[in-house]
Amino acid sequence: MFNLTAPGLVSNLTAFAEDHTSVLVKWFLPVRINGLITKFAVKVKHARTGQIVRTLELNAEDIMNGALPHCNDAADILSRGTPSPSESSQLTSAVLPTVTLSAVPPASIWSVPISVKIDELRPYTPYVFEVSAFTSDGEGQIASTMVRMPEA
Repeated sequence: MFNLTAPGLVSNLTAFAEDHTSVLVKWFLPVRINGLITKFAVKVKHARTGQIVRTLELNAEDIMNGALPHCNDAADILSRGTPSPSESSQLTSAVLPTVTLSAVPPASIWSVPISVKIDELRPYTPYVFEVSAFTSDGEGQIASTMVRMPEA
């Protein structure tokens, strides 16, 4: 079971092999931030055994230059990135359901990807890359993706 006040799953986690020994892992902030993100954890595991081969912890302020949105900033973020109610009503017709602005997640406006390069991996080996975000309340849900390294 996960902590309900910890951040949600990081968004759009991708990983791709840059060559036969290195992978670029990229993601976006969680949709549910639930506080101030303090760090991200990246774990690299052998896909077959589940054995952890690398663990990285990235300080959020260092990689995001102190510009991370906070859950209390949701109203400001939404006001900059979504149409006003009067604009929304002009865009919808009586047939279509109305979309409420509160349904738009605050982190969806944050379009800057976070990435890290992992090197010294073994050629032709499948790896699972796991990424999670942390707040002062703990670790959020873990997103994962798999990459098979190309042959040398």
